[in-house]
Amino acid sequence: MNPPSATAREQLAIAIGQKLMVDIRYYSENSQVDLSNKLVGYQSADNAPECRQDVTELPQAISQALTDLNLGGVILFSENCHNAQQITKLTGQIQKASLVSSAKLPSFISIDQEGGRVTRLPQTTWPAFSGNMAIGATNQQAESYATQVGKAIGAQLSALGINVNHAPTVDVNVNHQNPVINVRAFGDSANQVSELGIAMARGMFANDVIATYKHFPGHGDTHTDSHTGLPLVAHDIDTVNNVDLLPFKNAIDSGACSMIMTAHIQYPALDSSTLINADGKEMIRPATLSFEIIQKLLREQLGFEGIVITDALDMASISAFLSPQQAVLETFKAGVDIALMPFKLHTPLGVKAFYTLVNELIDEVMEDEMLKETIMASFNRIKKVKGKLEPQQCQPDLLQQRKLERKLAFDSLVSLSDFPIPNTKDVSLNIVMPDLGQALALRRAIHTINQDSKQVITCLSLQDIGDVNLNQQSLTIVGIEDKKSLVTFGGMDDLGSERAGDNLNNRNALRLLQLAKEQTQGSVFVSLKAPYNCEAFIGAASYAIASFDANCHQDEKGDWYGAAFEAIAKVLCQGKAPTGTLPIDI
Repeated sequence: MNPPSATAREQLAIAIGQKLMVDIRYYSENSQVDLSNKLVGYQSADNAPECRQDVTELPQAISQALTDLNLGGVILFSENCHNAQQITKLTGQIQKASLVSSAKLPSFISIDQEGGRVTRLPQTTWPAFSGNMAIGATNQQAESYATQVGKAIGAQLSALGINVNHAPTVDVNVNHQNPVINVRAFGDSANQVSELGIAMARGMFANDVIATYKHFPGHGDTHTDSHTGLPLVAHDIDTVNNVDLLPFKNAIDSGACSMIMTAHIQYPALDSSTLINADGKEMIRPATLSFEIIQKLLREQLGFEGIVITDALDMASISAFLSPQQAVLETFKAGVDIALMPFKLHTPLGVKAFYTLVNELIDEVMEDEMLKETIMASFNRIKKVKGKLEPQQCQPDLLQQRKLERKLAFDSLVSLSDFPIPNTKDVSLNIVMPDLGQALALRRAIHTINQDSKQVITCLSLQDIGDVNLNQQSLTIVGIEDKKSLVTFGGMDDLGSERAGDNLNNRNALRLLQLAKEQTQGSVFVSLKAPYNCEAFIGAASYAIASFDANCHQDEKGDWYGAAFEAIAKVLCQGKAPTGTLPIDI
């Protein structure tokens, strides 16, 4: 057999490079640790070498890798995003390295700027808005809000040189115990999720940012967070078609869909075939690795002609079972176009090992004509979408965006009680929130409304709940927020960190609400997440309200601010009745 020509190999190398999107969250130039092949079997950060140096300028080694390996894209995290000037410089460096590669194609520079719980841009500068479920709660205004928020986020990203947003989330959250989607969903109605997802995506596209519909074929009914385990959805085929797939089908049919992200979830109703994992054990193929789900269902049955990108391949739902090389090859064989975060480039040794991995992928694909054809088809789809990328110089009106953020926060508030709003005048207030910053944000909002008041307001976190002074002339406000998913912080690099822990003391919070209701001027319960499991808290309080939003941040002066807490203060201090309705069944 004659050896393959250099030209054929070089073309394949370009195609494979374009099918890889890497994260540059951290990089330590002086580290001698190789993180590259230590993904398999990670159960905690305890056995994972640390590398926590934020990448705010493109390291030379990664710049060279982008050029040498023709890498198709980069995903940014909050660690990469400190201020506008720095972000713009970084994205410019990425594009420069990409355009001088053999591919000569612009880079997909992506981010998870969903709004609400999952945001990467600093909230001190860029409004985060209240998120998808809050939008779903705004009744007849929901479609308008979805469009406006999509445009606003698109303008933010476009001005910074970011051209792909991994949003909107169009999972239909029908599982009350879903640990990873929850308020990231617009609601539990497939039709409403479809409508609002398309509206948000069109808003982003209006500012030349590619929207990514996720997580195909649907992450809305899982008990397991795919960052830490492998979920299985046991829906029958009718439920899959009428609930899980419907938002994706409608998005494709609308023509407003050019990128879809896969879910690392087993769907036996769609594909019960198996593969042998790195431990030699048989397992049902996750959707990300399934030819039946990606090629036959998404491509052929649903008619999707755009780009399919994986969810992060370093998530335990994949990395605990497959080596990086096997994971990437299986996604390629399934018909996926882009493998997201397949490898850690956090150190010089990691970058070196990545070169080896890419060369091994090329060698393997060169021996498989069918896979080679699949990869070249992917490459053509990528080129087609990249050919439409237009660099923008738009400047978002951040003042107007703040107004939109505040308006959405108020219009999405939902009263969970039939009782009247308690009187907050002439009483001292105890504010108890999951984090002290949230309590301080609510206090600031109350002081802003009652500027002349000398009202005593005590702020505590739930960890300090035993220090509440329940005098008879006090009103107690207690907020509850469920344990946060790793995606809130960034991803697998946060596994095992204190930031991903659950610091809530819900049992004591419930007792506090009851005591305050019985012995003082009353109590107010605030649900800061979807109020699925809040029946006991609602019953224990004098009044209950849902905001779906727990975001707050410190401004330049060090004061705490959150649009949702400002909205809650208007209800409590001005008697403005909430107008939102629950977009979910609790």
